[in-house]
Amino acid sequence: MRNQIRKNAKEDILDTLIPKIRQRLLAKLLLQPEKHWYLTQLAAELKVTPSTLQRDLVRLSDVGILERAADGGRVYFRANRTCPIYQDLKSLFERTIDQGETLQKVLEPYQDKLLVGVLIMSQTDADHLIAIGRTNFQQLTKDLSQKCGNRLDPNNIHCYWPEELSARLRSGQPLLTELLSRDKEFLIGSQQDLQNLIPTTT
Repeated sequence: MRNQIRKNAKEDILDTLIPKIRQRLLAKLLLQPEKHWYLTQLAAELKVTPSTLQRDLVRLSDVGILERAADGGRVYFRANRTCPIYQDLKSLFERTIDQGETLQKVLEPYQDKLLVGVLIMSQTDADHLIAIGRTNFQQLTKDLSQKCGNRLDPNNIHCYWPEELSARLRSGQPLLTELLSRDKEFLIGSQQDLQNLIPTTT
């Protein structure tokens, strides 16, 4: 319940400040600042018509939030990292855009090897991600850090084989026990899948 309230509050803040389509456009550009996008590519990515984005792209470029460059008959756009409010805008979207959807996309190639992927949410400090299964956790951590590093601290990514998770819980590891008591958003698996991995006390 609390995580849904938190998500709704974040959405309300952005909806009050910025129209929905512009939110999605800015999130795409600000959270991937190294990438150049052309109009039809952005429209396909956001599942809207090019004409829906055209005016916002021009306005955002004119005020310096975006860079615009022509190449080979196409006009490309990307975040302008020299804009005076670039970092503030980026931080706003990092704090308010729902990261569960982004994380889910990163985890998709691993879903056959993961039993559980869960976002541990907090009202007061940084979120954590716990992944449990049998996969190349080094590559998974690298993918998560590259694609979500601005919103998920690499130190807060916790990967376990099922046996390791059980052993750590049996030993009463404080951090893991505390994290699992927090609000959760399941990206892979369910609460029951997680419960099946937690050792029972006799």
